[in-house]
Amino acid sequence: MEENEQVMSDEIREEVEWCNIRWFDGADTGKRVLLIGDSITLGYGNVVCEKLKEKQIHTAWLCTSKSIDNPSLRKEIEYAMSEYPVELIHFNNGLHGWHLNETTYADALEKMLVWIKETYPMCKLVFATTTQSVRSEYEHEQIQKRNKNGVNTCREVKKFALIRLQSLTIQPVNFDRWCSLSSWRLSDSWKCGGRVYLPPDRIGAVILRSDSISIVTR
Repeated sequence: MEENEQVMSDEIREEVEWCNIRWFDGADTGKRVLLIGDSITLGYGNVVCEKLKEKQIHTAWLCTSKSIDNPSLRKEIEYAMSEYPVELIHFNNGLHGWHLNETTYADALEKMLVWIKETYPMCKLVFATTTQSVRSEYEHEQIQKRNKNGVNTCREVKKFALIRLQSLTIQPVNFDRWCSLSSWRLSDSWKCGGRVYLPPDRIGAVILRSDSISIVTR
């Protein structure tokens, strides 16, 4: 068996795997930001796109169910990066890959961030921590650990600016109900499971205040 076939056979996939790639303002070739993430990024992507467009900066996104250890994620990133020159990569991936424990997630995250840094050395880089899940206490605790690992990895890998998206949620948590911050369930203000999620324009504003994006928008 070839090495690539072995890798594919060892992958742990979700029941439904999906990928959404878009390049906005496709006819223009100016400055462009790539948002990499999952349904959370799909939720705030349009707002970020609109705010950046005001500054003559174009946006693309890669939103996917692929977990941080899935080799297909790199293939999707390579494709998303191949169509237009990108000046900044915004990376947010923490709500998939529940087969990974704290150690294996931290290892996979470090490998991914190092790969992005080395593969696209000319890009400015932003790492966003994961918004909290209220589907279960286990996921809630794991996301806290993943965010801690993410912050530590950013310090070790360097070059990545940091955005703490988990700070956009408010305690307390009630695990009797659950929801996630998804593109199809966003509104100006809504509550779920005792946790209040801020609206997507607030998320977009936080992203735009990041040091790395402010460099691009000058």
